[in-house]
Amino acid sequence: MTSSSKPEFVDNRDGNTLAEALKAHLEWLDSTYATPTELSVATGYFNPEGYSLIADQLENLQKVRLLLGAEPTPSHLRLQRKPGDLRGEAFNAKAVDEALRALSEGLAYDRDLLGFSLEIDTKLQKLIDFLGTDSIEVRRYGKGFLHGKAFVFAEDEGLLSGSSNFTAAGLTTNMELNLGRYDPTPVRQVKQWFDDLWQESEAFDLASIYGVRYQDYDPYLQISIL
Repeated sequence: MTSSSKPEFVDNRDGNTLAEALKAHLEWLDSTYATPTELSVATGYFNPEGYSLIADQLENLQKVRLLLGAEPTPSHLRLQRKPGDLRGEAFNAKAVDEALRALSEGLAYDRDLLGFSLEIDTKLQKLIDFLGTDSIEVRRYGKGFLHGKAFVFAEDEGLLSGSSNFTAAGLTTNMELNLGRYDPTPVRQVKQWFDDLWQESEAFDLASIYGVRYQDYDPYLQISIL
């Protein structure tokens, strides 16, 4: 398990997980800085299980910015242009839109697979409550595919960047490669990269996707047989 408060190499092997690396550094920030700091996250995917792994640390921050985006579609699933279809940038925009729709559908599909237990409901409600506070803002990047993943701490304090999405598997079990940097120049460059994408992104109601689980439904559905 990684013990460094400034992790530099994380691959999810032998206990060297991104979840532990993030917790260690966020706890170090909490104990070092007089006021709470911020975290900016760029990811191609998200799930509640990933959030739960570092929920306590996230809720101690002043601000969390979560940027979602569609990852490039595998070549065998990529939208193929047909005669009469849009060309150039218009066709690329259509491909991104379809990928973003698939992202939203995937989030909803994963929600429906969570199962029902007191533990799951408690963790999911904690996420929904957090998403409803002023401490977190969620946006979605729609001007292109977003393949980069990064966890950027404060203005120029440090970052962890690599292959991990903000999911339980990305933070703990997938064979990943993430590197940490704490020297100001590259950290500021990545922070600027994130800020640029953030400004080009639109607000995304992530809470509503999970809130559907708690909507009231009639206990019986009437089915008409013709």
